[in-house]
Amino acid sequence: MSVQQKVPYISLRDVVVATLDGYSIGFKANTTTYVPNSKRVIAAVQAAGCVPVTEDTEAPELITIEQYSEEVAEERRIALFAAMDVIREREEPTDYTRNGAPQVRSLETISGFQISNTERDKVWKEYKAEHGIN
Repeated sequence: MSVQQKVPYISLRDVVVATLDGYSIGFKANTTTYVPNSKRVIAAVQAAGCVPVTEDTEAPELITIEQYSEEVAEERRIALFAAMDVIREREEPTDYTRNGAPQVRSLETISGFQISNTERDKVWKEYKAEHGIN
């Protein structure tokens, strides 16, 4: 039995994963990327939300906010408002981008679902207006 030197992984979004081993691996959304078969590299790649590609793996489709029904979009908006409340309460600088918007990764961790920058920006604009934030 031989051990593969590189294994295929896929991500739903464009992301660069930097590892403690010195690797910097760029992923394009829904495109297979081969990563070194190392426990620490695999752990970092999986922590970034990437999944291994198998024969059964199909690239999952990222649904935009415009494609959701009004009911689902409203449920997501409510969940993101709640996540934004949590981020504001805990006051962690790493939860924000340079422009002051909540990090997508932080929102995803709190809400439990994936979002795009576009969805975050739309909801963040509504949140700021509703809460009187400039």
